[in-house]
Amino acid sequence: MKRMKPMLALAAAIALVSCSKSDAKRCQLSGFEEDIPSCQRLCDKDEADGCYHLGYLQMMYKHNAEADVAFKKACKLGNTESCAFAKK
Repeated sequence: MKRMKPMLALAAAIALVSCSKSDAKRCQLSGFEEDIPSCQRLCDKDEADGCYHLGYLQMMYKHNAEADVAFKKACKLGNTESCAFAKK
């Protein structure tokens, strides 16, 4: 039984990494509104590119206030492309 705990922890860590990679792939290759949650999860983890793609998707689907928040966060995190889209 003691041996199971490290195995479960390893399985959970692998699942977390694969979810993260899946979110990144969906977010970067996306153009669909239903992929906004994948980008949101990345942005919530302070990933600049995730915030940039989140802002771009939100802008595409006319969620302008949310797009501005995402672009500002991405800019602050170092994604310079986002700075051009962020409203002052």
